[in-house]
Amino acid sequence: MRLGKPILALVLASVPAAAEPVAQHAEANGLAVDFTVMTPNLIDIRGFVAKAALTNLTAETLKIDGRALAPAALALEFRGPDGARVLHCSPPAPPPDDGVAGRVELLPKETAELKYDAAICIALRPGRYQVRLHYANSEATHGEWVGDLTTDWATFVLR
Repeated sequence: MRLGKPILALVLASVPAAAEPVAQHAEANGLAVDFTVMTPNLIDIRGFVAKAALTNLTAETLKIDGRALAPAALALEFRGPDGARVLHCSPPAPPPDDGVAGRVELLPKETAELKYDAAICIALRPGRYQVRLHYANSEATHGEWVGDLTTDWATFVLR
């Protein structure tokens, strides 16, 4: 029993700390995002917090379909220390698309901020993990922004 604590301490000491929060920036078709992991060092994945600041870079109002952007299970991609994808909990079922629900309109140069949890339902082992935001829309049925907005990977450490 006494060996458990020193071994655990050795495992935790071998996981390098993540750097301070750094925004990952991406732009596509007049929409920019700055994605930041606010909790770069965690003990439990349930404490994960990230934010995305979406900015309209155009001179026109942009309409964004937030139904695929707001739930973390749809907008965030995680990968583990071995590079393998970490699966989310099942995302919520979207409401019927009436062209209004879940839409966000950004005026020129306006920024809207979203906050995310991890939406991961399994226990994760200690290690260095990565996450990125991915938002894509290929249908402008209701006049929404169309494009593919994907940030670089941001790192966080689970101890």
